[in-house]
Amino acid sequence: MDRVFKIDEEDEKSCCSHAQETMLKLEKVEERLSNLEKTMENKMEEMKNIILNTNSKIIALMEQQRRSMITPKSEFPIYTTDRLAEINDLISESPNNYIELFKRLLNPEGIGKHIERIFSRDLIMKMNYAGSIDKVALEKYESLNKALYEATKREGHNFIDYRRERVPPQTVPENFGSSSASVYRITPATLM
Repeated sequence: MDRVFKIDEEDEKSCCSHAQETMLKLEKVEERLSNLEKTMENKMEEMKNIILNTNSKIIALMEQQRRSMITPKSEFPIYTTDRLAEINDLISESPNNYIELFKRLLNPEGIGKHIERIFSRDLIMKMNYAGSIDKVALEKYESLNKALYEATKREGHNFIDYRRERVPPQTVPENFGSSSASVYRITPATLM
């Protein structure tokens, strides 16, 4: 038995209008998708430009940092008082570069542990902070002294306190003398 479906005119109109509505909705969805696609393309292009700009800035900063870095192997440790004066002059020209260098050379243990990275053992034996007992005075090399202070400074102490008191641990004056004393203790043992 065959089934026969009859569609009356009213059902046909209803079906056609429903199909038209669906088509209109699909066209609107398609239009929205197209707009979203264009928006996404624009956003992707913006992101690409932002990334390129950021990368360019990063590369420029890295190049600037590379140029400003000083290689410690070529300048340190300092072996003579003449070279000490030269280094002091160089530090006065670009103190920030040397402060960063001293931070890398001296931290985390501080100058007491790593003073021989800055001054040779022989030069340490010829120096003290104030220049007493006919020794070379570190305090007369102001730029070097300030850079060492900045590289090893601690919270709550300023340079005036540093020069006046010479008390805070991990600063040049106190540890400079102790490093010199440790050289004296080591020297006789190595001679025997």
